[in-house]
Amino acid sequence: MKTKRVALLTASLVIVLCAVIIVGATFALFGKTESRNVTVTTGNVSIAADFGDDPTLSSLVEGTQEILQSSDTFQLGGKVAYNAENATLELTNVVPGDKAEITLTVKNTSSVEILYCVDYAITNANGIAISIDGASQGERNWSKLAVGGTADITITVELPADATDQFGSEGTAQSTIAFTVYAGQSNASTDDLEEIFHLN
Repeated sequence: MKTKRVALLTASLVIVLCAVIIVGATFALFGKTESRNVTVTTGNVSIAADFGDDPTLSSLVEGTQEILQSSDTFQLGGKVAYNAENATLELTNVVPGDKAEITLTVKNTSSVEILYCVDYAITNANGIAISIDGASQGERNWSKLAVGGTADITITVELPADATDQFGSEGTAQSTIAFTVYAGQSNASTDDLEEIFHLN
């Protein structure tokens, strides 16, 4: 009889010990917690663009187009002036054969690398020819620009020597050319950027 009682007591102890181990394990799982935070900051796309100070002017000199020494006067007296109030260049009294090469400096002030292009819209073209970094009219060249990087773009505005468009009734006409710099994150496709900016 004593032997059976000892056997039962031993079995009871084993069960109790198992219960303690299980309870102890449960407390261990909930005894310590750790957390980690993820901070998300979005990048931004921003640019600055300014015209350079001195355009390079060309005019017809005895029938041949030549670069002029003056930075603000064409051969027959036409002028180039920078209007600081509205940040525009004004070309006045331009005649066939006059050409101005203007530098437009673009700076990437974003927090990410960008893709950018320069485009323009013109009212009253009057035979004026425009090129951006040598690209023919209607072409758009997208280029990458690193964070903090700058790029100088050469814009040519010319009234070709063979221009035949009629000018206004009083012999003068006015054209306005608006240059726009478009930029987006550099890992976007140019097709997507052109769609976003409605350039298609």
